[in-house]
Amino acid sequence: MRCGCVLAVVAAAFLLQDRVARAGEPDPWANEQADVRERMAELSEAEVAGEIGQEELADLNAYWASHLRRRPMNAVESAHYSIAELQLQAGKGEPAVAALEKALQASQDPEVRNLTHFNIAEVYRRRLVQPEKALGQYRQVTGDLRFQARHYMLTMLAETGKPEQAAKLLDELAASTKEKGEQLALLHRLANLYKQFKLDDQALTIYQRITKEFAPADVKQMCDAAAREAQEMIDRLAAARRKEDGEEAAERLEEQLHRRAREFRLANRWDEFKAFNDAVARGMEKLHPKE
Repeated sequence: MRCGCVLAVVAAAFLLQDRVARAGEPDPWANEQADVRERMAELSEAEVAGEIGQEELADLNAYWASHLRRRPMNAVESAHYSIAELQLQAGKGEPAVAALEKALQASQDPEVRNLTHFNIAEVYRRRLVQPEKALGQYRQVTGDLRFQARHYMLTMLAETGKPEQAAKLLDELAASTKEKGEQLALLHRLANLYKQFKLDDQALTIYQRITKEFAPADVKQMCDAAAREAQEMIDRLAAARRKEDGEEAAERLEEQLHRRAREFRLANRWDEFKAFNDAVARGMEKLHPKE
């Protein structure tokens, strides 16, 4: 394993530069400006993490109203996507959905299918303004895109004056995960949405729920678990680097470290994110004390 490759993980501080993990990765058949789409993918993640200004948000909304998320796909799948995107840019939302549904039928790749559900939801939400149909598609989204899907579902319900449905959705999401850190982050996200739309009484209720259901000991337990997870991954990385043929395995472990930190960040699990990164920094320092 090259020393510089390991140090790059630390120096980047897990700032989400791995294109492989993002749905904004270029489609090789699309013949487009990949840097623009990559920038918009980064802004989308910043939006989910609450790190975006109003001007950037306006640019983001305008862009995704006429473009689709892409990822590596085969030539036929890409053709369906290009048809959908051209229809979308012509202001024809229904034909765009029809083309994406054909892409869904044509693909056996679970990641392409997952992305297609997300894109159909986006067309229903941004172009056709059919929130119920958008919700149905967002609910089918898994993997890395689930964080954006959740954010958009909650935002859409709050925007359409349906805080009760947003709370119900939040309860469903919280009940579907066994990770207390994710449950806590989901509750904070709902409270922030209530505040954003001036529903202070509802926000107050959620914050009170958080203080009743989560004790300081719970937060410590979450952070300790995140730090242990990071240290275990660092230990496996160190073991891989000691092997003559361990470079490929070490690179996979680096990517896993990066992806896990990214998952904490996109889920707004900030306490665990800090604990994880701090543990990674300590572990890397032991691996490379001179640097």
